[in-house]
Amino acid sequence: MYKGALFFDYDGTLIDRTEKIFYPTEKTIKALEYLQSEGYIVCLATGRSLSYMPETGIDFDCVITDNGGYVVHKNQVLLKKPFDKALLKEMFEYFNKNNIVCVSENENNCYVNFYEDKNFLEKIHAFNLKQSQFKPYNGEDEDIYKLFLIYHHHEEFEEFHKIFGSRVSATLPHLGLTSCDVNPPGVTKADGIKAIVEHFGLSYENTYAFGDGGNDIDMLNAVKHSVVMGDHSALLDNMGEFVTDTVKNEGIYKSFVHYGLIEE
Repeated sequence: MYKGALFFDYDGTLIDRTEKIFYPTEKTIKALEYLQSEGYIVCLATGRSLSYMPETGIDFDCVITDNGGYVVHKNQVLLKKPFDKALLKEMFEYFNKNNIVCVSENENNCYVNFYEDKNFLEKIHAFNLKQSQFKPYNGEDEDIYKLFLIYHHHEEFEEFHKIFGSRVSATLPHLGLTSCDVNPPGVTKADGIKAIVEHFGLSYENTYAFGDGGNDIDMLNAVKHSVVMGDHSALLDNMGEFVTDTVKNEGIYKSFVHYGLIEE
């Protein structure tokens, strides 16, 4: 029997690209190893695809990827919610016509329609990703769980949302960037949490979530104990049972101490 579960956003929570912290801190890694040894399930809950997850030094028990679109426990798929393929085709026709970069993601591959686009290369470098982790899109007939939409200005996104907004779920722009995530309607990280909690028969009382952005709101509302990072989106200003410190100042570790999960 497990004591409980801990769910972590990645960008802005376990790492902080604005501070050039691209890997979880050693203090966080060791604390998570200890909590796993004490019977807690450690889960990643990210907007990233499984196909371009970096090495973190953390052996996650479960991974919620694509904002809840695809969820795995080791090699066992617990949940998948792909786009309707007819809708995908319609959207890519729109993106290609309007020169909007779109990355389509699943557990094995990430495809991009404008592979050499300068805007695309700038955005993936901001997330410490490499061009080689992506493939040119040639209309592949695969399940797709999330789109990484890259536009030149916010008006471009607003026009897209007027046409497709009722049929998709889009996040607010990534912090300081003209890009966002697009999922099938209603898909959130909370779906992944529910699937994991039910799969392991966990108690809601011992669930914890850690986040910093708008795509973490549903996740934070899905657990008993919600932790907001010190640097966070204004959307989370009035959220969280506990507001911890920043990634740079060991906010994750400090939250463990706050809840008595570890002794300082």
